[in-house]
Amino acid sequence: MALRCLYKLALWAAAVFFAVVLAVCLVSVGPWSAMLAAAALAAIFGVCRLVLPRLTERGARRAFWMLFVLFALAAGAFAFAVRVEPAWDFGRVYHGALEITSSGAIRIDWQYFLESNNNFFLALVLAPVFIAGSLAGLSPLASGILFNLAAIDLSVLLLWAAARRRWGEKWALAAALACFCCAGLWLYGPIFYTDTLSMPFVSLGLYLAQRWSEGERPPWLAAALGLAAFLAFRLKPTAFCLYLALALLWLLRRGGALRAAALGLAVFAVCMAGWQVWLGHNPVLDTGPIEKYRLPPLHYVMMGLKNPGGYDEADHLASQALPDAAARTAHAKEEIARRLADYGPLGFLDHLRQKLAYTWVDGSYFGGHKLGIDPVAPGALQQWVADTGAHWPAFQRLVNAQQLLICLGLAVCAFDQARRGEKADGLLWAALVALLGAGVFLLVWETRSRYLVGLLPLILCAAARGLGALPGLRPKK
Repeated sequence: MALRCLYKLALWAAAVFFAVVLAVCLVSVGPWSAMLAAAALAAIFGVCRLVLPRLTERGARRAFWMLFVLFALAAGAFAFAVRVEPAWDFGRVYHGALEITSSGAIRIDWQYFLESNNNFFLALVLAPVFIAGSLAGLSPLASGILFNLAAIDLSVLLLWAAARRRWGEKWALAAALACFCCAGLWLYGPIFYTDTLSMPFVSLGLYLAQRWSEGERPPWLAAALGLAAFLAFRLKPTAFCLYLALALLWLLRRGGALRAAALGLAVFAVCMAGWQVWLGHNPVLDTGPIEKYRLPPLHYVMMGLKNPGGYDEADHLASQALPDAAARTAHAKEEIARRLADYGPLGFLDHLRQKLAYTWVDGSYFGGHKLGIDPVAPGALQQWVADTGAHWPAFQRLVNAQQLLICLGLAVCAFDQARRGEKADGLLWAALVALLGAGVFLLVWETRSRYLVGLLPLILCAAARGLGALPGLRPKK
C-alpha cells in the first residue's frame, strides 16, 4: 500500500512542480511569445486532426526516416555555419584533450581538471576522437563537431526507437518531430561538451528500460543499463537522474529479475570503483593534490543562492583562494546561512522563482549566449541565433514561445499521468520523476538553462505526450 501511494505521490509532485514551472514561464516570456505559442498550438491541433489520422504506421515510419535525414543534414550544415572558437569550460576541455593528444598528459590547466572530474573524463573521450579525425585530415574542431552531431542524431534515433516500441509509429513520429523542431538541439550542434555528449545515454536509458519492460531480460541488457548509468553519471550527474528514477520504478513495481538487476548494479559499481582506482594512479593527470583544490558540494549550493542562481565568478575565486577543501566547506556554510537570513521567507520564494525562470524559460538553453562568444566565421545566421546579434530579440521570442509549449506539455503530461494513478505509464513515470529530481536538484545547486540540454530526450518525449493528451490533440492509432 505504501509503495502504491509513493508511486502516485511522485506523479502528483511532478504535476505540481511543472504547473509552477508553466506559471513562471507564462509570466516570464512576454505577450509576443505567448501569442506565438498559441499559434503553434493551433498548428499542432491541425496536424493532429488532419495529417496524423491519415498516416499509416508504415507511412509514419517512412516520414520519420525522411525527416531524420533532412534534420541530420540541415543541423550539420547549421553547426558548421555558426561554429565558435572553444571558450569557457568547453574551451578548457577542448585544449585539455589537445594536450593529451600531443603529450599524453595534462600539465597546463591541471588545477581546473582536479576541480572538474567529469570534464577530465570528457577530455579523455575527446582525445581519441581528435586523433581519429586527424587521420582523416580533419581539424580537432571539425572532429569534435562531427562527433557531437553524431551524438545528437543518435539521441534522436534511440528516443524514436524507444517510443516506437512503447507507443507505436505515430507517437514515435510525434516525439521525433518535437526533437527536429527543438532549438536546443540545433544551437548546441557546434558545442561538443557534456551537455550534448551525455544526451545519448539518456535516450539509451529510455530504450533499454523499454526493452526491460517487454519481459525478456538477458544479461547483456542488465550490463548495458549498468554501463550506460556509469557513463551518464561521469559525463553529467543530471543525466544520471533517469537511472535513479528507473531504479526507483523497479523497486516500487517490484520488478523481479533479481539476478539481472544485480548484474546491472554490479557493472555500475565495478565501473565506478575502476574509475576511482585508475584516477588515483593515472598517467594523464596528477591527482595527488586533489583534496587541496577540490571544491566541496556546498560551494555549488552557495553559488546557487545568489540570484538568479547561476555560476558566480566572485564566489568561485573566493573559494579558490582558501587553502583546502575544509576551509572552503566552512566558508560555504557561513555564506549559505548568511544568504538565507538576508532573503527571509518572501525573499527566498522570489529567489526560487528567479531560479526556475533562469533554468526553464530560456528556449535557447543558453545556446544563444554561447554562440555569441568568439564565432569562427561571423555571418548572417549569427545575427539571429547569437545573443550579440542584431535580430536576437526576434529569435528569442520564437524560442521562448517554443519553450512555453514544452512547459505546457510537461505540465499536462504530469497531470494526465497523475490522475491515472497506478495505471500511469511506467516509462513516462520514470521520465517525469527524473525531470522532477533534476528540477529540484537545480533549485538547490548552481543552475543554468544549459544544464537541461542533456535531458532534452526526456523533456521532449514527455512534452509531446502531454500535448497529445490535450482534448482533441490525441492522434488516432
